[in-house]
Amino acid sequence: MSSGGARVRSGPAPDPMALRRDRKDDAGWVTLPAEGFAGDVPAWPISDASGAELGYWDELWRKPQAVMWSKLGMARQVAAYARSFVEASEREASAGLKTAVLRMEGELGLSLPGMHSLRWKVSEDEVAAKRDVRAVAPTGARARLRAIGGGS
Repeated sequence: MSSGGARVRSGPAPDPMALRRDRKDDAGWVTLPAEGFAGDVPAWPISDASGAELGYWDELWRKPQAVMWSKLGMARQVAAYARSFVEASEREASAGLKTAVLRMEGELGLSLPGMHSLRWKVSEDEVAAKRDVRAVAPTGARARLRAIGGGS
């Protein structure tokens, strides 16, 4: 029996902003659009779906990750995940099914560790971020003093 060696997801997650570039980081990062997938939602590809499954299916295909699912032809995998997620959401669902759903989330890039392992990142809307900061930031000396509790 062998031991040691690299294991899937061992060590820190890759960082697209890392300063150290002497690693064998050959695979580039894919930037996904923050606004999500703009294409048509594919038809449900597996056996008859429930209303809950179809609702979640539509929601999933609006996420940024759907850009890559479409490009890689992963409609069946996403449908299997949607079905499993709906089943795992039931109170009497088995722990094994819930664990499988968590694993599928990672494989589809729906979790942060999954996105890191696939080297996917979501683009930032810098204009909106600056707008949000300005809306929250107090203006003027009196407002700043009030914010820290020193003024009336």
